Amino acid sequence: MGLILGLFSALLCGVIYVRMYKRDLPVPIGKGKAALPAILGFFAPILSTLLVALIGLAVLRIFDRPMAELIDSMLLRSVLASFLAAGLPEEIVKLLIFLLVTAIAKPKNVYEHAMLCAGVGVGFTALEEALYGGGSPLIAVARIPTFALHVVFGIIMGLYIGLARNDRLRGASAAKNTALALILPVVFHTVFDAATTANAALRSDIESVQQAGVVVALAVIIVSVILQFMILSRFRKKSEYYCGIPTCAIAETQAAQ
Repeated sequence: MGLILGLFSALLCGVIYVRMYKRDLPVPIGKGKAALPAILGFFAPILSTLLVALIGLAVLRIFDRPMAELIDSMLLRSVLASFLAAGLPEEIVKLLIFLLVTAIAKPKNVYEHAMLCAGVGVGFTALEEALYGGGSPLIAVARIPTFALHVVFGIIMGLYIGLARNDRLRGASAAKNTALALILPVVFHTVFDAATTANAALRSDIESVQQAGVVVALAVIIVSVILQFMILSRFRKKSEYYCGIPTCAIAETQAAQ
């Protein structure tokens, strides 16, 4: 089931990514450069798992016990588990891969930054769904509506990194956009996982707590699905605008001409 879900999600995300590539105006970035982030992003879940293991070892070394045993609050336990096991490490790994991609592909404008970072999300989705989507048919079906979340996280991250590079190009401060590039995906990712896969209430022995956990999970999934398609739609509609925001001196010269 996990392999089927991985292939299905990769296909859907791939269609979205190809459409992004075809809107790559005014000068195409090249098929090889466009494929690079998706290929490297495929290895991101493995690298993220290694980083999570290192974080877990660090916590054990400092506290002599898993972090979950130190926290009584079910909400805090869910949020912390999501932050340390998914939100922070996965987004950091994707950021590092994206920075490597930009060093090779040399995107010329904000649109290309967001597109390439979305490509990392495509590769990430393919392996993550194959690894974690096969627990049960119910889990697999529940993951399908949010199939493009990692692509959306990539759009957000790449967009703000591109804006930060435009800030530096103009001699302005890039601190705000640089911070948003990591903070927004990490926060969004952490909240989503805390309400779903890391939701401690879903594993409670108390039926009323379980029911509350289900309500929270469904609410966050519905909101995430809506935001997912809103961001994809907005990015599509503003593609020409983002293409017009240069991130390197050569692109700035071309835009001026």
